[in-house]
Amino acid sequence: MREPYSSEALPVLADIHGNRMGFEAVLDRLATLNIRRPPLLLGDLVWTHFCDRSASELVMLLDRIMSMPLTGAVCGNTDAFFLNGWLERWDPADAEDQRTRSHMLSFKSCLSAAHLAFLGAMPNTQTFVMSNRTCLACHASPRDNRIGLTLDMRTDDVDAHLDGRHMYCLVTGHLHTPFVRVMESGLLHISVGAVGRHPHEYDGIVDFAILDHTPSGLVAVHHRLLEPQQMH
Repeated sequence: MREPYSSEALPVLADIHGNRMGFEAVLDRLATLNIRRPPLLLGDLVWTHFCDRSASELVMLLDRIMSMPLTGAVCGNTDAFFLNGWLERWDPADAEDQRTRSHMLSFKSCLSAAHLAFLGAMPNTQTFVMSNRTCLACHASPRDNRIGLTLDMRTDDVDAHLDGRHMYCLVTGHLHTPFVRVMESGLLHISVGAVGRHPHEYDGIVDFAILDHTPSGLVAVHHRLLEPQQMH
């Protein structure tokens, strides 16, 4: 029987947000699909507003990511928070955010020099080729990893956030919403969704995408699955 994906199929995951069980569930699904290329991660690896995810569990997730083969990992806005002093400067008024800050500071205190070096080495963008087309991966936008390119964003605003770069396909995370949009310029924008979510949007769903080469060109297939604790 022919495999549904080619040997070029590339899994793309974004916004894990400390969801170790969801991450492992995606890796298990990729194994059942016989996807041979290692994943491309689009940032926001461990930052979480779920304070019941212990610092040790978050370290375990980061260790897991660091020990496995990756096609690449680009820096998300929350990954940078552990490196640029933003976390220490953050002075939230909201009680929930105060708990998050305390939890993330506790987690940061557990990070080794190797952990910090891995986070610090993640680039803001990564270029790759699929179906003989140039593709660019980033967390939110090539210009700013804090500003996502929403489905209804005006074409000229999107163009401004491309920062003068030219590509056939732009692959992003950050928005926690999967979609595919073809811009007036011909740019193919793929938003892959999120492996982890914030408490206010949590629904037990994990999203990721697989990019693949077909005789008609590049295709993006969005996948959804339930986190293991949600399965019956």
